[in-house]
Amino acid sequence: MKEGKKTIKRFVSVLAIMTMIFTAVPIVNVFAETAGTDKKSTSEEETEQEYFPYEEIGEKVIKGCEDWMFINETIPDYTGTNMASEEELQAQADILTYLDQICASVGIQMYCVIPPNKNTIYSEFMPSLEKTEISRVQVAEEYMHKNTSLKYEFIYDELMDAKKDHLVFYMRDTHWNAYGALEGADVIRSMIGLTPIDRSLLKETTAEAGPTLGDLLDLSQTREEYGPETEYFLNYKPEVMKTRQTVAEEPFVYNEYYSPDAEIDQTLVLVGDSYREQLIDYLSLDYKHSIFINQLFMTPDHAEAIKQADVLILEEVERYQFNFDNIAGKLISYLTQ
Repeated sequence: MKEGKKTIKRFVSVLAIMTMIFTAVPIVNVFAETAGTDKKSTSEEETEQEYFPYEEIGEKVIKGCEDWMFINETIPDYTGTNMASEEELQAQADILTYLDQICASVGIQMYCVIPPNKNTIYSEFMPSLEKTEISRVQVAEEYMHKNTSLKYEFIYDELMDAKKDHLVFYMRDTHWNAYGALEGADVIRSMIGLTPIDRSLLKETTAEAGPTLGDLLDLSQTREEYGPETEYFLNYKPEVMKTRQTVAEEPFVYNEYYSPDAEIDQTLVLVGDSYREQLIDYLSLDYKHSIFINQLFMTPDHAEAIKQADVLILEEVERYQFNFDNIAGKLISYLTQ
């Protein structure tokens, strides 16, 4: 479906891919080795970019150019030192395929989506580290496309295109903004077989971001040094009214919505990380019934809600893509109990 859009970098030789696949370096050692080895640009293409040394501020935060910040746990993805082995790729393919078969047997359509790390999209604001030509997730996506029938997509090309017109991530938060999530929602819609969102119908409004935005400011303890970022709001489907039904003690774990005027008379269940929150603004207005669950706190108590799904989305950001194995294991248990 997206083959025609994939960038030429992803069509590296088989030899290059296999060399990287079999280079597995534990994350605990990767950072120690990489953080002190920032490189000066030497190629003609890089001469315009000044050397920017690697520096961390506070806890886990990389100081980027022009007041950008990044989370340091993305370094293995960025430098390509965490490549999965053939066995790891096959293990993920096996457990996701088994879950897909279980879902299909009860009429559930399953999809896997991976938002990129912020520095995958905005590498121009990173310190002068050598960025990998092909990442762990790109190898995994290609492996799944070639060896399985799974619907498994890395949301990369769409964001690289969209960043030409809008910011798609916050500068000092780890997450995508409304424009980034719009691209993510559109990829999901495309995978399901729905038409693209008509951008001409979206009305943008802005406001100063509130105190809950800017997790990197809190981790670096620098919130008072920076002014608020701009928060974007896109008025998606204002004609659709929705009501939220959420268990009081689980506002950040489980969110359920009813949108009687929505286009699709089905139940969508999305299990994912914090990137799922911005997707709610779109997908909850596409489906008459939608449920969004934080995978970190998913328990057997959520099994009955998950079983309602007509469409099941598994979402994990690039740096946590390996968590699909654990999520799938839980879902297999819930759907077969």
